[in-house]
Amino acid sequence: SLELGAEAVLVADNSEFGIFQLSQYVDEKDHDRLKVRIVDVADRRQITRVVTEFRPDIIFHAAALKHVPLLEENWDSAIQTNIFGTLVCAEVAAKCGVAQFVLISSDKAVDPSSVLGMTKRAAEQIISALHGTPAGETGGRRPATKFIAVRFGNVFGSNGSVATIFQAQIEAGGPVTITDRRMTRYFMTVAEAVDLVIMSAADAASRQSGDDYAVYMLDMGKPVPILEVAETMIRLSGKSPYKDVAIRFTGIRPGEKLHETLHGEDEELVELGISKIFGLSTDVVEWSDVQVALTALQQSAKNQDKAAALAALAGLDRAKKARASARQDAIPKTAGQAT
Repeated sequence: SLELGAEAVLVADNSEFGIFQLSQYVDEKDHDRLKVRIVDVADRRQITRVVTEFRPDIIFHAAALKHVPLLEENWDSAIQTNIFGTLVCAEVAAKCGVAQFVLISSDKAVDPSSVLGMTKRAAEQIISALHGTPAGETGGRRPATKFIAVRFGNVFGSNGSVATIFQAQIEAGGPVTITDRRMTRYFMTVAEAVDLVIMSAADAASRQSGDDYAVYMLDMGKPVPILEVAETMIRLSGKSPYKDVAIRFTGIRPGEKLHETLHGEDEELVELGISKIFGLSTDVVEWSDVQVALTALQQSAKNQDKAAALAALAGLDRAKKARASARQDAIPKTAGQAT
């Protein structure tokens, strides 16, 4: 954003070390335009203070816990950060009159099999509901904040990515660990992901209500076998797979899928005339239904009741399917379709 000429960029994170590292990468000439704040995304008071002070035109919300096996055990932390952190930031953006709010989503939100996937899906549903709800009904200012989510897969070199883990294992002499030799994932570079997210936000900003999309999807090409990634990285380090560096298969872990998908069967891909960016046409959960589910979810998390929390998240999907069914029933049937 600084390279694109932004007047200023605020980085808000809960990682002191992460913010410190980022500040080291920024050119000295741009330091005056970079602002940093250490915050908790689920702390409404902190987020309100930061947004009120900085008054951004656009918020890119990338904060999330994202390690699948870890979040199966720490499900309550996943809910607090990925769902209620998103809710807090989105509501503050609306109340402070931020022009645009962009959620960074994940392919794990599609037909989720993990706590991570369920929380990212719920975050998408929050943003989609806010996207289609008048500002007056959500406590937001007018003109209303434009809410969108941008969904994509894995990013090479991002914090905790498989490539980063493999590199550390290779440097240590191995073994490189892979859960299953059949596993595939979608990948793109950090630079490509950043460019496409910004382009998605620009497209959304140019659209009028009724001709816009709550969720954008990035075209990531074909999924890549994880085993192929490991073998290639070992060779690029000047070593031979299996000979110099062992590869060990550890078994698929709770919540993991062998293969991810970028969109569900009930989501229609829409060509936007922009390379590698699609709009997703899908049914949206009503804001009132989202509020009911979040109230139940918050109580379940407070009671440390994982089963009830997951049931509350499933309730959002049931509300979406009921809305889709009602819309289908409302379509007039032709004589040949009448029952």
